[in-house]
Amino acid sequence: MSAADQAYFLGTDQTGFHGWLIMQINSIGNKGKRQMFYVTFIAKYFGLSREGIDIMAGYGYGVTLDMYDKLRKTYKLRAADRSRSAQHIEKTS
Repeated sequence: MSAADQAYFLGTDQTGFHGWLIMQINSIGNKGKRQMFYVTFIAKYFGLSREGIDIMAGYGYGVTLDMYDKLRKTYKLRAADRSRSAQHIEKTS
């Protein structure tokens, strides 16, 4: 396959992906709490690399890496704290 054909297919596939991504994000709705973080979280869960997250954030479809890392750390600490609290309540009951 020639370089021109590769560039053509890459351009058409990227356009289709961006269109699909825009439609999916629009279907989430506007009232989701921290929805941009969750879009990034789900993309990471399904294997999107940090570079991919950075590209997505550049298009406005996710949070930046520094915000993602900070919020993820906060949520992990909160989940650990809540699970310890739940274990303590079960032991004392």
